[in-house]
This record gives sequence, C-alpha cells and structure tokens, in this order.
Amino acid sequence: MKIVIEKITPIREGEAVIVSLSLSDGVHEEKSKHEIATDLFFDMGFSMSAGDGIVINQSQYEMLTDAAELTSAIKKGADLIGFAQNTKKSLVSKLIHRGFSKDISVRAADYLENVDYIDEKSQAEELFADLAERRLYGPSRIRNELYKKGFSDDAIDIAMQTEVDFDEILAERIRRTVNLSDFADKAKRQKAIASLMRYGFSVGNIKNALIILKDEQ
Repeated sequence: MKIVIEKITPIREGEAVIVSLSLSDGVHEEKSKHEIATDLFFDMGFSMSAGDGIVINQSQYEMLTDAAELTSAIKKGADLIGFAQNTKKSLVSKLIHRGFSKDISVRAADYLENVDYIDEKSQAEELFADLAERRLYGPSRIRNELYKKGFSDDAIDIAMQTEVDFDEILAERIRRTVNLSDFADKAKRQKAIASLMRYGFSVGNIKNALIILKDEQ
C-alpha cells in the first residue's frame, strides 16, 4: 500500500491543518482528508512542507488518523465546555457517550486541561463558595458534593483550604431552619443535631454556633 500526503492546508488561522491523503494498492486509489490540530501535527515530526507528494509508511498513517480522531474529540470537548463547565471526569464521560473511545476521550480531556480550557481548581473554589455561603453547607457535605461532581482530589483539597467561618454559616442555618427553643428539649435537640450534621457540620461547629446565637440574645 502506497500512502501519500498530497496537500497540507492550514485552517482556522493556523490552529489546525487539513491533511489530504491518497492510498493506492496499484489498482485502486482512495483519497481522504483529515483535520488535525497543528501542534499535534508538528508533534509527530511533520512540517508544513511535508506535502507535495511525500510518501509515508503505515505507522505514520496510523499516527495521522489517530491524531485526527483526537482532534475531533478535542473540538467536541471544547464545544461542551463552552456550553457548560465540566470537570475532566465529566468531560471524559460525555465524550465516551458521544462515541469516542475511552483512550481518545481521556487524551482529549488532558489536552484541554493543558491549554487551560479546564480549570478544575477555580471551578471547585467557585462551587465551594456557593455551597458554603448560599446553601449553608458544612465542610464534610461540601467535600462530598465536590467529589460527586467529579473534581480531582487535588482540586477538592485546594478548595477546602478556603478560609470560611463555618460556625457563623451554621448559626445562619439555625436562624433560618431551627427554633433555639428546640435545643431545650432532648428529643427535639437530638433531631436538630442529626439534621445539622447531615448538612456537613461537626458537633464542634454546632456547639460554637449555639454560643454565637445565645450571645445575640
């Protein structure tokens, strides 16, 4: 099989190239075009002057087709990120759902992270602030929510280092949802404490929040 690069055409202001190929067994000839991200094309050792009838081997051909598939996944991934924020984990899952292999999906997500399309640390910090300040969640509930969203351990650990007064956040939750008089009744107190702990607060948080609220009276 003779495989020839017939033409290389830059597109999208040089972000990608169209590689025109011909494959011939001496009897039949097949032509194809493949879009490849320019940096992936260069990483394979090709240059913009690689066209004009240069013959490549089977291994190089497979590299080109693999890069074309990866480029397609990268484009789809960028579209998905433009529509809504995604973690690497969620993006990989969506790409697989759209028919890309797991290997290609993971590599596409890695590529998009490397070019700063995916910034899990900033996303995790934004969600942390929303869960703490707007939804009034405690630290363990927030960590669990970040994990369920697919954030990496590193992104979660960094977000959890954000300085937040969870005692005051809990005091606000109690103001909105619990009558302080309930804490004087054993059964009601146990029920209230169990509810607050489900929202991610510790026994220490609850004690400190009650002190804040009593001081306000």
